[in-house]
Order: sequence, then structure tokens, then C-alpha cells
Amino acid sequence: MKNLTFICDIDQYSVDHIDEIHFKYHINTFDFPMSHSHKDYWEFTILTDGKIHNILNGKKETYRENTLFFACTTDVHCLKKATPEKIRYINIAIKESYLSQLLNLLSPSFMQKLIDGERSFPISLDTIYKIEELLYKANLLKSTQLKTKNDLLNSAFLLIIQHIFSSRIDVLEDKLSNKYIWTQNLSKIMQTPNFPSYTVQDLCEKLGYSRMQLYRLFKKYLDKTPHEYLSDYRLRYARNLLHTTDMKILDVAMASGYSTLSQFQLSFKKRFGLSPGQYRKKVKISTQL
Repeated sequence: MKNLTFICDIDQYSVDHIDEIHFKYHINTFDFPMSHSHKDYWEFTILTDGKIHNILNGKKETYRENTLFFACTTDVHCLKKATPEKIRYINIAIKESYLSQLLNLLSPSFMQKLIDGERSFPISLDTIYKIEELLYKANLLKSTQLKTKNDLLNSAFLLIIQHIFSSRIDVLEDKLSNKYIWTQNLSKIMQTPNFPSYTVQDLCEKLGYSRMQLYRLFKKYLDKTPHEYLSDYRLRYARNLLHTTDMKILDVAMASGYSTLSQFQLSFKKRFGLSPGQYRKKVKISTQL
């Protein structure tokens, strides 16, 4: 079976203004299981509800809501629902020629880095809301208000590119210290009161990286996986609470991000060689001497 090839479609009025049209957008609630490519534009998709499989160039990736992903003109892909639940996603298509102009303003190598690098990124609800607001305004315009609509879509797309660009810190290696920027962002997140209960997925969403990117950064700069780092942080946080407060051990476990007391006790003893109760008793004896 041959793949479908789509060319960016335009309405009748726009035929006379073809050079001014850079974007098209759709909001869909159905999947598109037919393999297809895009001849003259890139397609950026934001999944806002549900779970979907994106089969890109023969490789299946599964995305949950609040995920941004894209396909370029050399790609073949299709979208299939991963569960029976409702899905909803935003498609913003941009002409490749115009995309090249925009990306060159950021970095001459950025477009190639997009082609060669990650194709999906977690995206915050705040950014999605801003994009949806711009699309809503664009939808209220008449077809003859082409310039205003194009400006609104351009603003929405710049939010997407800004998000991807900030997620791809390696693009800036020749200008900024990756380690400084990354550790500064991580340090800010660690000041959050509920940080001990953070999961790896929480870190991905807050820092704006995929799991693979996050794993690479933690191994590069901290020589630990994200999971190892979070586990070590929780245990050190719990040890400090045992040392400096009279909180019940169950409350210490909950405050340190553990869902059960038994899990906390097992992890703590494995890490420090003592149970939480034994550690607290040892600390009290040493302070009395």
C-alpha cells in the first residue's frame, strides 16, 4: 500500500495570497491510522487529552497528554489511539521554507538538530493554554483577514519553538555553559516544598526534557540516573528529619515521598545500614554523650 502524501491545502480566497500563507492548524479528536508524509510542510502536534501511538518511520512511540511531537517532510508517520478513551490533539503545520527562515534566526544548525534529535517533548499546561488562546482568536477571523490570522498562528508557533529550543540546551553549547543552566534550573525546582515526592516524570515536565534527555544529563553531570538521584535525595531528606525533628517515623516516610512505611524502612536500611528507628536512637545516644 502506498503512503498518502499531503500538500498544505488552502481555501479559495487564499489562492491569490499564496506567498503569505505559512501556517495551517486543526484540532482533532480522532486518530489517523493511515501512513502519510507531508510534501511541503512540517507538522507539530500537541496531545492535550488521552494517549496515542505515533508510528514514525516504522518506529512506534507512545505519548500521553501534554506531549509535543513533530514530523518533517522526510518522515512517514501515522497516529493510532493507544486506549479506548477520548483523544484530542492540536496540529499546527508550517511551510518548510518559512520554518527554515525562523530557525536560522535562532541558530543556523537548529533545523538539522531537530531532524537528527528528539522528536517529542513534554509541554506545560500553561504553554498549551497560551497556544490554545491564540488559536481561538485566529478561528474567529474571516478568511480575508489573512495577515492577522497569520500573525496569531505565528505567535502560537513561536511558543512551540521557544519551548523546543529551551529544551535542546545542547544547541547553545558554543555560547552558554550547559551545566550551569541545567543545575540552576534543577536547584530552583529542589526548593519546591513537595520536591521529595517528585517522580522522574515530574522532573521531565518541570525541566522540559524527555526521559532520554534527562537520563543523559543526570549521568553526564551527576553520574546518577534521575531515579537514583531522587531516591538518594529522599533518603538524605528523611535522615535529616529523623535527626532534627520528633516526627513519627510514618510521618517522616510520608514527608519524604514514600507511599508506604515498609518501603521507606527497607530503602533506609539498605542505604544507611540501620532502620529509621535504630538511626534515631543512635543519634539520640550520641548527642547525650
